[in-house]
Amino acid sequence: MSEEMTYVTSSNLQEMQDYLKEHVDDYSLRDMADRFAMSQTNLQTHFMDGYGMSIYSYLKTLSDDGK
Repeated sequence: MSEEMTYVTSSNLQEMQDYLKEHVDDYSLRDMADRFAMSQTNLQTHFMDGYGMSIYSYLKTLSDDGK
């Protein structure tokens, strides 16, 4: 089963970043992938390509900033 190509715009990347900021304490990769209509793998790949870090690393920076 091949996965349909998902195109991610800078607007989508900003929405992903906003989602993570709002859900830093209750983040779910599955919920986020469902929200952006893509697989968890594609979500992680697009985030890494767009921000140069993994979703986990980004969440860690948000947690560190809140200390």
